[in-house]
Amino acid sequence: DHRFVHGNLVDEFRILVNRENIDVVVLPATDENESTRRKIKLMRNETLEMNSTSLLITPPEAFYKQIQNILYVYSVKEQHTLFDRVNEIVLYNKISNATIHLAQLSKHGVPGIDQDQEPLRSIIKEIQKKNQIEFHKLQNRNQRKEIVGFISEFDIQLLALSKGLLHTLGNYFHRHIIEEISSSSKIPVLILKD
Repeated sequence: DHRFVHGNLVDEFRILVNRENIDVVVLPATDENESTRRKIKLMRNETLEMNSTSLLITPPEAFYKQIQNILYVYSVKEQHTLFDRVNEIVLYNKISNATIHLAQLSKHGVPGIDQDQEPLRSIIKEIQKKNQIEFHKLQNRNQRKEIVGFISEFDIQLLALSKGLLHTLGNYFHRHIIEEISSSSKIPVLILKD
C-alpha cells in the first residue's frame, strides 16, 4: 500500500522496490501515451537492473485467461538451474495445474537435454508430481517466428524466461521482445531474476 505523491514516479518506484521485499513487479507492456510509455520502460529497466525481483509484463487490452500452458524458454547454459526456475514458475502459478512446456533455445542443432542423465531425471520426476511437463527444442533459424508460432500452436497463456535469456532473445526480435510478444500474442511475459 503505497501512494506516489512526491517527486518523480520512476524515482519513487525505485525507492519502493528497494525498500520493500517485493516478490514480483507487475507492469503493463506499453501505453498509448508517449510519456507514460517512457516511464513504463524506465521502471521495467530499473527492475531488471536491480535484479531483486521477478517482473511480470501484462499485454495491453488483454483479458485474463486461466493459465493452462506455460512456455519456459531456456538456454543450454541454464540447464543446471532448470529445477529452481520451474519451481519458481509453479510457485507463481499455484492455483493452476498448467502444462509446462520447457523449450531449449538452440543454435545450429546443439544437442537438447539428455533426459536419462541424473540429476535431470530426478528434476523431471519432481516437477511431474505437480504439473505436466513437455520438452521441446527451438532451433529454427528464424527463432522469432518459431516462438510466436509455438505460442499459437500450444495455446500458451504465459511466457517465462530468465533475465539473461531476455537479452539473447532480443537479438531475434526487431522491437523489444516484451512489446513484440505482447502485441502479437497478447500473453503476459514473466522475467525471472538471475
